[in-house]
Amino acid sequence: MVVTALDEIAWLLNIRSRDIPYSPFVRSYLIVDMFGVMFYVNESQLRKNHIKKHFEQTRGHTRNTVKIKDYNAICNDLKTFSQVYKKILIPSHYVYSLGASRYISNCTNHEKKMLHHQSPIIEMKAKKNPTEIEGMYNAHIRDAAAMCEFFSYFESRVNAGDHFTELDIVKKLNEFRFEQKYSLGNSFRTIAAYGSNGARPHYEPTPNTNAKISKDKTLVLDSGGQYFGNGTTDVTRTLHLGTPTKEQKNAYTRVLIGQIQLSTLTFPENMKTSVADVMARAPLWEVGLDYSHPTSHGIGSFLSVHESPISVYFDDPSFHQKLKPGYFLSNEPGFYKEDDFGIRLENVMEVVEKNLPRVDGISFLGFKVVTLVPYEPKLIDLSLLSFRQRKWLNFYNDQIRRHVGRELRNQNFINGYNWMMEKTKSIPEYGHGNVVRSYSLFVLSANA
Repeated sequence: MVVTALDEIAWLLNIRSRDIPYSPFVRSYLIVDMFGVMFYVNESQLRKNHIKKHFEQTRGHTRNTVKIKDYNAICNDLKTFSQVYKKILIPSHYVYSLGASRYISNCTNHEKKMLHHQSPIIEMKAKKNPTEIEGMYNAHIRDAAAMCEFFSYFESRVNAGDHFTELDIVKKLNEFRFEQKYSLGNSFRTIAAYGSNGARPHYEPTPNTNAKISKDKTLVLDSGGQYFGNGTTDVTRTLHLGTPTKEQKNAYTRVLIGQIQLSTLTFPENMKTSVADVMARAPLWEVGLDYSHPTSHGIGSFLSVHESPISVYFDDPSFHQKLKPGYFLSNEPGFYKEDDFGIRLENVMEVVEKNLPRVDGISFLGFKVVTLVPYEPKLIDLSLLSFRQRKWLNFYNDQIRRHVGRELRNQNFINGYNWMMEKTKSIPEYGHGNVVRSYSLFVLSANA
């Protein structure tokens, strides 16, 4: 079997590096057979990343288990192996995993001996072990502390009359995140999208598009971090620095409701992910709106911010995977009004098993929200929220106060703490208004 995906190599050998921007990978190849592992890497990478020392100190690794070879030797070795073995597994494209390059495929002389298939490592890596799960939660608490401290700084400077552009925001947020313990920087290029730029889901600010921030439009801020030995984060929040319009509040609230409905979904373990997508989109569909990107993607543990095999999207037949306990994925519904403004909210969730009776041998699963960053209260139209949604929001804010509040105090982030407390005030759980229809949060059939 040939392994070409760098995140799979990093996970399988438990090694990390900084060869690739935003991802802690070692530029390398791997061949796995019944006798062991051949690791193809440049000698300079071995020295820089102390990889040999890691192998020597790790129980289970021996000279015979992991054989280190020159990076450029893989092609000749594959030509030899194609003479020896009956079949060689060549990884194919699957969700976010690109599969083997043409170069690797061409190194195997015998087409009949090549078995093109998704890598079996993908699903093993996606299911996090207890150490990885703990690390992911720790990373998100540190990341939330950085976000709260940044938001406090940003809003106070704007209120004091300072001026910012999108790129100013990107630079400053990156600085706040990098100051966190174990931070190795961003997990992807930070997106700050103001006004009409926020209406473009995949927008990234450049010197030519760099918008000035004012108080009449929404600001979409999508960012994430890599935390050494902990995990990978990805969070999006939408801000408004002035008085939002009724349309902006309506859009934000419907996106929030969709996020809550997906977060609270209970479902059988054999449900396909495309079914779950309906929960996030239903509040927008109700008024003839939608968004053009997947609702969820998998998240790695100090690995890729977009991790296979999970992508939640109802409109693509290839996105019909099943969720398993220990998977981590995003929850990011949005709304985009062309040439005007955008809304996106993103949390990371863990798939967990629910303590419910099995039905026909099928267990039920749910989600636990990992991201703990406050929403923007001024953008929430409480009259649209049901009792259950208000109760969820109060519980979520209480979790932020408890876990992130402790971290903010420990780091002496007084301004961030005060900002967080202001944004997480309890809301009334009962009230009158035009409540958005509450969709069933319990999926009874995998074929629903």
